[in-house]
Amino acid sequence: MPKSKKIAYTFVIADLLHFGHLQLLIAAKQSCNKFICGVLTDEAVMSFKGRPISDYEERKSVVESIRYVDEVMMQCSQDPTENLKKIQAKYPDAEILFVYGDNWKNVPGADYIKSANVKTIRQHFYEKLSNENISYKIIETVLPDKSGFETFTSEFTVKDFDVFRGERPRHVITTKAKTLQTLKPLLKKSYIEKTYVITVKEWLDYKNEILYSIREKFRGGKIVVRSSSINEDSLINSKAGCYHSELNVDPDDFDHIHRAINKTIASYEGEKYLEQVLIQQQAIDIYMSGVIFTHDLETSAPYYVINYDITGKTDTVTGGAGGSLAKVFRNTETFKLLQPWRDIIEAVKEIEEIIPGFDLDIEFGVKRNGQIVLFQVRPLAANRDAVKVEVNLVEKSLCMVEEHYLKLSQSFKQANENTLVFSDMLFWNPAELIGHCPSNLAYSIFEKILMVKAWHLGIQQLGYPTLPSLRLLERFLYKPYINVNLAFLALIPGTVPIKLHQRLQSYYLSKLDSDHSLHDKAEFEIMFTCYDFNLPSRLCALETHGFSSEDIQSIHDALLDFTKDIFKNYRAIYDALKDKIEKLEKFNLIPLTQLVEKMKAGQGMQLVNEMLEKCEELGTVSFSAVARLAFIGDALVRSLVTSGVISREDRDLIMNSFSTIATSLTKEINEVASGYVPIEAFLDKYGHLRSGTYDIQKDRYDRIDRNTWLQARKISRAVSSIKSELKNRINAFILDSPLKIDYETLYDFVALFISAREHFKFIYTKTVSNILELIAEAGNSMGISTRDLSCLTLDHLDLLFSGRPDELLHAISVAKQALLKTSLIDLPPLIFSTEDFRIIEYLSSRPNFITGKSEIGEIVVLDNKTNLQIDIDNKIVFIENADPGYHWIFSKNIKGLVTKYGGAASHMAICCAEFNVPAAIGCGEKYDKLAACKMISLNCAEKIIKEAL
Repeated sequence: MPKSKKIAYTFVIADLLHFGHLQLLIAAKQSCNKFICGVLTDEAVMSFKGRPISDYEERKSVVESIRYVDEVMMQCSQDPTENLKKIQAKYPDAEILFVYGDNWKNVPGADYIKSANVKTIRQHFYEKLSNENISYKIIETVLPDKSGFETFTSEFTVKDFDVFRGERPRHVITTKAKTLQTLKPLLKKSYIEKTYVITVKEWLDYKNEILYSIREKFRGGKIVVRSSSINEDSLINSKAGCYHSELNVDPDDFDHIHRAINKTIASYEGEKYLEQVLIQQQAIDIYMSGVIFTHDLETSAPYYVINYDITGKTDTVTGGAGGSLAKVFRNTETFKLLQPWRDIIEAVKEIEEIIPGFDLDIEFGVKRNGQIVLFQVRPLAANRDAVKVEVNLVEKSLCMVEEHYLKLSQSFKQANENTLVFSDMLFWNPAELIGHCPSNLAYSIFEKILMVKAWHLGIQQLGYPTLPSLRLLERFLYKPYINVNLAFLALIPGTVPIKLHQRLQSYYLSKLDSDHSLHDKAEFEIMFTCYDFNLPSRLCALETHGFSSEDIQSIHDALLDFTKDIFKNYRAIYDALKDKIEKLEKFNLIPLTQLVEKMKAGQGMQLVNEMLEKCEELGTVSFSAVARLAFIGDALVRSLVTSGVISREDRDLIMNSFSTIATSLTKEINEVASGYVPIEAFLDKYGHLRSGTYDIQKDRYDRIDRNTWLQARKISRAVSSIKSELKNRINAFILDSPLKIDYETLYDFVALFISAREHFKFIYTKTVSNILELIAEAGNSMGISTRDLSCLTLDHLDLLFSGRPDELLHAISVAKQALLKTSLIDLPPLIFSTEDFRIIEYLSSRPNFITGKSEIGEIVVLDNKTNLQIDIDNKIVFIENADPGYHWIFSKNIKGLVTKYGGAASHMAICCAEFNVPAAIGCGEKYDKLAACKMISLNCAEKIIKEAL
């Protein structure tokens, strides 16, 4: 029989009674018939905290006056067991409840509570008025403008020197100098340069003595004057880079020291007397410097994140001037690391052993003799409250992806002795076309219509070789890659003797391995896919890779024959391809409303399959062919520049003279904006475009606010600027070349296929867009969002169109869980071995600069979080992976374009040349740093992109 009376008990100190305590007392009272509150004695409080401000009688009187408390008991220790025993003895027929705050790690008196069947109630802890936060406010009142007084020097551990910690120490003020001072005698795998520390007050009182002391201590080398603020290295915020530091100070130059110290002091905030200035011996003979985070700054994933620079300067990374990026999975065994990563990570692990339990931000340098120099260690404030990603979950996923790679590699090596390599940018550039982390649906459609056979059938009809049915596209976890080995073989023209194919593939792989930054430029700078006017010079590189002069001549002649044949038949080739794309264009005339009606009538799966087949047969196979022919044309024009026949500016004029679908789009936007063309006619033609061709979550033009793209722009055309002198110069050169074509033929070829490439893509993407609309409509009828639909693959669509919601929702749930497990795992841009999954060196990409123009301007980033109505006029636009859905940006007066992904011949590169818009296409990891800037300088002539200060 349940007990009718309930007695609740809790205990308090009640020294600084506040709203949080009141919440606890109210919760206790509401749970019972009678509420008894214990008040700790002075001795009990002092056993685990300092002496209370108020004595026991004063504190007891306060609690007794609170109307929610029915009775007060003295509690003589932190353990409530004795009082609970007394209450149970006094009220044997009552149910006893113990109420405590959920900030307690362990329930006090847990053993007795369990044995006596005392029920426990957890009350939410009121963090805002915790003792810690109150203490912070008190300290900040005493020292205005200071914050974050948690320290971690008191958390350092030293072997065989242990200190009991009931709870983590708080509120101890520390500085950069104090941290380095504490670390210096403990380090064996790195070292700290000679250091001298002064306070601001000491500088003001003993300036001359300090100057002479600096000269005496640091004679014979340069010094660094560095900030060492109380605010700088706390657990709450780091304020890294907020204060002044100065390199290359001469210890004999008192004026320079004086200026450097004063400038550092002037950079501090508020009251400065307690602040410090740190003077250090400047490290010499540094060949690498950088910053290491012991967990990922954005995700807290278990990676050592290393931003580094190899210029020999020690402030390029910390000063925001750039550098390279590497990530090392924390479970990676150090013996597997190459130098200098091995010594760097071992030095960091030693520091982590000294400072356990904290994510760290470590500034370091590496001397030419291999010594690791430590410049600074601070807690990684940004990660203080982040939820850690389980290292074992990452380990499990990495083992799975390594096994996948090894299986592919083993099956590939049965027919090929070369290492199997994958790239996210080479050839079909999936990072640009569908993104580095596409949804399942986007990947599935892209794979179906392009990567199964269309890519190969398209180029095969041009004379490229027939290959066994190997997969060009591979997915590791969430990320799509191109099989580099297969791409290299596929792009060797069939006229090249078959005995040279494997050797050429080996040469290509070797060149890529020696310079990873070439993987988005491989078709121009590594491979020989057609004849160009600079080919004899490029082929000379084969001499040092075992190719005989006969081999080289054979390759030259084969490429020449292949390209001549292309030019002989290019009009007939174009007409055949045009006939197919026009059939798809006619198929696309079926109104979307009619397609939706068929879908509602139960023909959804049949309809989508038909659309996919038409898209591949009539669209993407033809697109693959014209894209390859457009590349050949672009390569020929580029080779005129490298051969010295024309300048880069001449090339820009030629490329600017072509008209593509982007020109038509911009022209018709002008006409709509001016009232000459009805908006309905425009949307009927262009409404299918979306800023993410394969992404169901992106709205089409006909579903977004028209103000996004509806604005007139004056189109710059450059046809008339191609002077006769330039035409004649090109004509004379190419007529005399082995290719023996004239200027008009070359121009017609290049203009035809560059325009065709954009037009064919425009047509087949309408089919894709309509497929996505049908899927979205079917999902909407079942109450499934486009976000959830994006988790599906084409294999799941039968569940959608046959109305099986339970199975469909299960598939979505499974896909979401899989993405959740893998999305925080970093994957490399290039894969040469399983080690690349654990040791990721991001490429220092060389962007592809378009035009020779230079601009300085404010940036605007267009991404999933951006309202597309944002003003982009007179701004430099940043887009991670651009596609035709972003053509509307050329209807605005943008200053420039920057993309993370994209090759030299990508469609956005062509559009920028067409509109004479300066651009940096394919900036790689540098994109993220630039996107964080307010202003950038884009100098295409000098091939420089950087922050504008």
